[in-house]
Amino acid sequence: MNHLRPVISTVSEKCIQCHRCISVCPVKFANKASGDSIEVDHSRCIGCGQCLHACEHGARIGLDDFDDFMAKVSREPMIAVVAPAVAASFPDTYLNLNGWLKSLGIKAVFDVSFGAELTVKSYLEYVQARNPACVVAQPCPAIVGYCQIYQPELLPYLAPADSPMLHIIRMIKNYYPEYARCSIAVISPCYAKRREFDETGLGDYNVTLSSLTDYFSRQAINLKTFPADDYDNPPAERAVLFSSPGGLMRTAERFLPGIGAQTRKIEGPEVIYTYLKELPKMIEEGKAPLIVDCLNCHAGCNGGTAVPHNRRSIDELENAVEKRSREMRSSYVNQGRKWWRTKKQAARAGRKVLDKYINDFWKPGLYDRTYLDHSRNMVMKPMSDQARREILASLGKNGETDMFNCAACGYNKCEIMIRAIHEGLNRAENCHHYLLGKALSGRENVVKIQNVSMDAGQAVQASGQSMEAMGSSMDEINGFSRRIGQVLKSIEEVAFQTNILALNAAVEAARAGEAGAGFAVVADEVRNLAGRSADAASNTRTLVEGTIASVEKGVRSVEVLRSTFDKMRDATHQVEELAAQMKEHDQV
Repeated sequence: MNHLRPVISTVSEKCIQCHRCISVCPVKFANKASGDSIEVDHSRCIGCGQCLHACEHGARIGLDDFDDFMAKVSREPMIAVVAPAVAASFPDTYLNLNGWLKSLGIKAVFDVSFGAELTVKSYLEYVQARNPACVVAQPCPAIVGYCQIYQPELLPYLAPADSPMLHIIRMIKNYYPEYARCSIAVISPCYAKRREFDETGLGDYNVTLSSLTDYFSRQAINLKTFPADDYDNPPAERAVLFSSPGGLMRTAERFLPGIGAQTRKIEGPEVIYTYLKELPKMIEEGKAPLIVDCLNCHAGCNGGTAVPHNRRSIDELENAVEKRSREMRSSYVNQGRKWWRTKKQAARAGRKVLDKYINDFWKPGLYDRTYLDHSRNMVMKPMSDQARREILASLGKNGETDMFNCAACGYNKCEIMIRAIHEGLNRAENCHHYLLGKALSGRENVVKIQNVSMDAGQAVQASGQSMEAMGSSMDEINGFSRRIGQVLKSIEEVAFQTNILALNAAVEAARAGEAGAGFAVVADEVRNLAGRSADAASNTRTLVEGTIASVEKGVRSVEVLRSTFDKMRDATHQVEELAAQMKEHDQV
């Protein structure tokens, strides 16, 4: 696997896993959704920037070299090259930007638009010399990255020439030896440009127009307070249009009239990658255009991934670029007026001046480009039928009839989701069908909970009634026990009185002598009977008092149980209400 520099990253704590990034991503598997946030797989990301626009939570950010550039610009010799999209981002102050750059210590500023003039010549020289079946324009690094990772069969058809940016950098290195030791800061509208610099070794800092705009806003910098410095290279003409859709085609028409009829102009991530998938077949069938003038972004580089206010109307963006194009064309006409009076003659003379500039800085082979094949980054693990069935089962899918292609996961096709899970890039919990199955299972559980809670409520109610009856019985037993105590007290009193009477009878019998001897025996027996009655009453009292204590303890326990059952009844009632609310919510 070829490790590619990160150009787009995830702010994990801001990601809510809404799957919009996957939904808009033209290559899908550049996203890893198997964790708590959706991360970028940098080895598969082409830097198209779609997720940056789609994410409304700030969870996706573009990466550039702005901070590193600002830290080093005053400490090392440096020059800058500026993309033509600068006219769209700074419509009235793009030359003042040059003045600001030089105020930082930048030694010279070059216009990539002139590199675009050289690029068109490189393309047309190749077309006329080789007569290829098709040439895919490559100023867009996202498209180049797509071909390298996902469609390596298109690499032979990518224009074998550098992008305008690399044309201007090679021109500087070959024709401006005074800047040989200088680092190069590229003022760019695209995060993916960094990949181009890494692969070719040309370009040191990718300084995006978006970062510049944010910095000017934070620092309250007004570019109009800086001088409007022109570029340090020959002026471009209509190649300043290169940042606009069809800019290549319109520039090429100047060199080769009629080339537009053999050119396909196409842009926008929703269509360009689908188009490229079909292109090899069209080439094989002889139906492909000679030149595919393609860009990733809808508004071309003027609305690139790293430009400010990229939601502005394409007309608004292009208006400033068209204005600059008219001005540059007029400047060459005005140069021709030094020798000719009519506008046509002056334009022809101005064209000769431009041709001389281009020829002075172009030579065969200087701007040739080859491409690395990164298709190993997309090598997939083989998936057996058994593995597929297991994934289907984990998703709660019983077969092909459950392949709903609902797109909630972002892939639009269940089959792609299955493959993503197999690759470890996603998980079942992100499948709508899986979650729906869980919800339906939860609804069934709610019904079960409701039924169980109702049964429990009835049981608690019945137990409560039994407790009430037992409490009443215990109260009655307590009452009877207390009445027995009163009866025993009466018996003890009778026994005491009987004992006194027996004692008196014994005294009287003793006084009577022989005549009272028989009565004395009776009195003694009566006294013994009274004693036994008193003992029995005392023992019974002890037992009754123990019984009363136990009954009172039982009554207290019944009260505690009654309170517990009341709480259980209240809790069961709450469970019933919650279950009913859950059921009602599911039905809604």
